[in-house]
Amino acid sequence: YISGQRFLRGLQVKLNETEVKAEGAGLMGTQQFSIKMSPKAFDILSAQLYSNRILAPIRELICNAYDAAKENFKVTLPTSLTPIFSVQDFGPGMTEAEITQLYTTYFESTKAATNDSIGGFGLGSKSPFAYVDQFTIESWRDGKKLTFICYRDKGIPTISKIGEVDLTPSDPPHSFKVSFPVKLHDAVKFESEYVAFARMVPFKINSNVSVDPFKLVETYPGVFLEKSATKSFPYYKDCKIYARMGIVSYPIKGVLDHTAYNDLATVVFDFPIGSLSISPSRESLSFDNETITAIKKAHSTYIAGVSKDIDAFVKTLPAVD
Repeated sequence: YISGQRFLRGLQVKLNETEVKAEGAGLMGTQQFSIKMSPKAFDILSAQLYSNRILAPIRELICNAYDAAKENFKVTLPTSLTPIFSVQDFGPGMTEAEITQLYTTYFESTKAATNDSIGGFGLGSKSPFAYVDQFTIESWRDGKKLTFICYRDKGIPTISKIGEVDLTPSDPPHSFKVSFPVKLHDAVKFESEYVAFARMVPFKINSNVSVDPFKLVETYPGVFLEKSATKSFPYYKDCKIYARMGIVSYPIKGVLDHTAYNDLATVVFDFPIGSLSISPSRESLSFDNETITAIKKAHSTYIAGVSKDIDAFVKTLPAVD
């Protein structure tokens, strides 16, 4: 995990392609760096990148489904009878060319040029490799159902097409599904990680495990508060202040004075996608200057709102002679 993070340190959610050129006399020779294709390199990008190898595919596949179809997707958690985890969206599906291009190219993304989608690194689609050595892709589109398997061949990720059939009346006209087997003793862990993640999503996800989203109220512009007698929260138990972009919430630590939030159970600052930098694993924020500035601005909005409410309350009090 550590080597994976170091390997990708510096990547940010907004993929600004800024090129810096060395100019001047004295250059005796120039050669671009490259990355050698090897099982170790792919393992860093697919598995070591993540500290939580169960949550990673849950989060990444759900984010991809949301990008494709917004709330129109379904999550199926493993059970003792069917130990399979799957995420199926009912967006446009993908063609064979799109699937092979996306899944065989790391850092290939259809979302890199936009901040309308959560993804952008071209890594999340490969996240099942963090947990398994093989997963299945199914795509319903253009009157056909295509089936592929992604697997490690001597450590190198490989994709093979294993099926193409005409759609039947019971098939969705367009859809996309990723699934993989789960070890029986991990089924409970998958459910626990999913429940914690789903509670922070701002809508109820269609799933065989029903999870009601955490009830937050937009008390001030972009500031969502939840007042509760219980000051514990299962997503990150040691943090109750979050930054949310899209459907993913990240803990905010070491940036704000948490004493301003002592009487609140949970605070979520809502940010437009692309306004904060995140780590390539999408497990945490990357606290660069732009991100810190945006968080402090949201904090100022909260403080200003509280101050205004206090002033309004004071004005309702009877005058003291």
